[in-house]
Amino acid sequence: MMRTTRVIARFLVLWFVDGLSLLLTAAIFPGITFIEPALSLILRDAFAAAFVLSIVNLAIRPIVLLVARPLGFIAVFVLGFLVNALALLLTAQLLPVFEVAGWPSALVGGFVFAAIGIILTGLLEVNEEGSIYQSLIERLARRHAYTDADPGGRGLVMLEIDGLSYHHVKAAIADGRLPTLKRLMERERFHLSRFDCGIPSQTSACQAGILFGDNSDIPAFRWYDKDKQKLYVSGSDAAELNRRYAKGDGLLRGGASINNMLDGDALKSVLTLADLFDGDDEEQERRAEDIYLLMLNPYFLARTLIFFLVDVVRELWEGWQQQRQNIQPRLNRLAHGYPFVRAATTVLMRDMAANLAILDILRGAPSIYVTWPAMTRWPTTPARGRATPSACSPPTIRSLPASIGRFEKRRLAPMTSSSSPTTASRAAPLSSNAMGYR
Repeated sequence: MMRTTRVIARFLVLWFVDGLSLLLTAAIFPGITFIEPALSLILRDAFAAAFVLSIVNLAIRPIVLLVARPLGFIAVFVLGFLVNALALLLTAQLLPVFEVAGWPSALVGGFVFAAIGIILTGLLEVNEEGSIYQSLIERLARRHAYTDADPGGRGLVMLEIDGLSYHHVKAAIADGRLPTLKRLMERERFHLSRFDCGIPSQTSACQAGILFGDNSDIPAFRWYDKDKQKLYVSGSDAAELNRRYAKGDGLLRGGASINNMLDGDALKSVLTLADLFDGDDEEQERRAEDIYLLMLNPYFLARTLIFFLVDVVRELWEGWQQQRQNIQPRLNRLAHGYPFVRAATTVLMRDMAANLAILDILRGAPSIYVTWPAMTRWPTTPARGRATPSACSPPTIRSLPASIGRFEKRRLAPMTSSSSPTTASRAAPLSSNAMGYR
C-alpha cells in the first residue's frame, strides 16, 4: 500500500513538473504554443498536454523502439534521440489546443522542455529513482538473468574511474565532495589504498593486467613495433590487443564488460572498444536490448545530452578564462574537438555506463567491470614548470557521488572473504572501487 501511495505521489509531482515545464517552454520557445488566450485555460491545457505526453511515452515509445531493436544498438540509440520529438508531435495531434510547428521545433522544443524539467526537479529534489519509467526498466531487466548468476544474488562490481588518482580521491573525501565513498568507508568496511599500477601507467596496460593477468608487450599507449613494422595505438588497436590476451579465462568470464578498452572474456560486452561493433547475433541482441531499456525512459537521453552541452560550455569558458588571464603553460583546448570529446567521455558515456551496470546488477551478473573517464588531460595552471590538474577536475569529481550512490542503492555490500583467491587478488588494485552486491 505504501509503495502504491509513493508511486502515485511521485506521478503527481512529475505531472506537475512536466505541466509547468511545457508552460514555460511555450512561453520562451516560439515553436511550441498553446492557442487558448486566457491564462487559466493555458494552465489547464499545459497539464492536459503533460498527461497526454506521459501516456504517449508509456504506450507508443516502447513500440517504436522495439521496431528498431533488430537493427542494432546504434539504431535504437538514434531513434531514442528522435522519439522524444515524435512524442511531442503525437501529443499535438491528439490535443488540438497544443501546437508544435514541425520536426525542427519538436527537436529543439524537446531539449528546452527537458532543460526546464531538470531545473525544476533539481529545485524539488526529485530524481528518477522509483519513477514509473525506471521501475518498468528494472522489471524488464530482471526477466533476463545471467546463466551464472549466484543463487544468493551475490556479485562483484569493479568500477575504474580512469585518471582519478589516490590523492584526488583522498582530498575529495576529506572535503566532503565524495560523501557516498566516505559513508561506505565508515559504515561498510571499504578502504582507500594506494596501488602502483606499474609502467606504463595507462589504460590498456592496466586493464590487460587486471582483466587478463598479463600486460606484457604493452610498452605505452602508442608505440612502434619494429618486428611487425606497425604503429600501435591502444584505442584503435584494442581488438588486436584483446585477442592477444583472451584465452577464455579472463576475470569477466560469465560477466559483463561496460565502457572499457578490453573485455576480459566477458559474456556480454557493451561500449567496449575491443569489440564495439563485433559479436555474434546473440551478442548484438543483448546490446540492443540494453540500449532499448535505457531509451524507454524519455528523460534519460535528453537530460544526459543537456549535461553534455553544459560541460562543453564550461570547458570553452574555462579555456577563454585561461587566455584572458594569460595562464601558462596552456594548450589549445579546441584542438581535435576536445571540449566535445571530453564531455562525451565524462558525461554521456559515464551516465550510459552507470545505467547499463545497474541493469546487469539487477540481472545478477557474477562480475561487472565498468570504466568512467573522470579527469581532463590538459594543463591549466603553472606549478614550478609542471602541468597540474585542470580546473575542470572539481566539477567532474562533484558529479561522481550521484552515480556511485545509485550503485549503493542496489544494496551494495563490501567484498567478503568468500571471494576466490584469483578474483580477490585481481580486484585488489581497485580496492577502493570494488563492490560486492546482494
